[in-house]
Amino acid sequence: MKDELRLVRNDLNQLEQYEKRRDLLIYGISYTKDKNVTDIVLKLDNTLGLTLKENDFNAIHRLPPTKNSVDKTK
Repeated sequence: MKDELRLVRNDLNQLEQYEKRRDLLIYGISYTKDKNVTDIVLKLDNTLGLTLKENDFNAIHRLPPTKNSVDKTK
């Protein structure tokens, strides 16, 4: 029974990781009311010379800057 549970947990973990392969993590984009993060990313892709479409992502997650990042707004 323990082996079966371990296999099921492993399968679940693999499925969860597979689903996350199309997630996009963006660090340091501040929250702005009435601004859609997808719109921000699609505008950013033009600046970077990329060709992204809304359906290229399952989800886009806006994360705070990392501890080691430099705040260039000061």
